[in-house]
Amino acid sequence: MVEGSYRWRKIWRNNGWHRITANTHARRRSIPSALLWQELDTLLMRKARVEIQWCKGHAETPGNIRADMFARQSN
Repeated sequence: MVEGSYRWRKIWRNNGWHRITANTHARRRSIPSALLWQELDTLLMRKARVEIQWCKGHAETPGNIRADMFARQSN
């Protein structure tokens, strides 16, 4: 998620949300969850002060507990 947000997102956007290899004869592969990445891209471009950080999953950190709570509420 972190590398996708900071590095791959810009490349995917420039490639029309497809993965492109150096082989010009290879098929352009779609990005898994491309619609979610596009939505995240739009949000991050609007909110430049948002910072994405990695944290261990299911850890007892306050931000992770809060994120889990929001995720459960959205279902």
